[in-house]
Amino acid sequence: MIDRPDLADDERFKTNVVRGANRDVLVPVILAEIKSRSRAMLLARLAKAGIPCGEVLGLYEAMTSERAVTGGLVTKQPHPVAGSTHVLAPPYKLDGQRLPVRLAPPVLGEGTSEVLSGMLGLSAERLAELKASGVT
Repeated sequence: MIDRPDLADDERFKTNVVRGANRDVLVPVILAEIKSRSRAMLLARLAKAGIPCGEVLGLYEAMTSERAVTGGLVTKQPHPVAGSTHVLAPPYKLDGQRLPVRLAPPVLGEGTSEVLSGMLGLSAERLAELKASGVT
């Protein structure tokens, strides 16, 4: 995969036991070789050799990938402040259909009063004091 047959011929790396003993030498060499090649090229070589593999995407890459978009995993929802925002759809399907996103994410501070009064039992007066001091 990395075009280094010399590594296989090196006595320090011929068997698993000696590779383990020389790991501190071998690993940096392999990492440097991998980093010098594109992900696409390495995946193509692995697949061609019949080695099971798959691309591991970063979060942004995964969420903006063609697969996520065409699969309906990321939806665009209206948002009162931003105009619109991307929201993850449920990852499962029922009867072949992905369930719709019912609500856009809340804006900053939405629900604060309900949480503070309902769950923490704060009075209306205390909520007013917090709001006046800049708590959202």
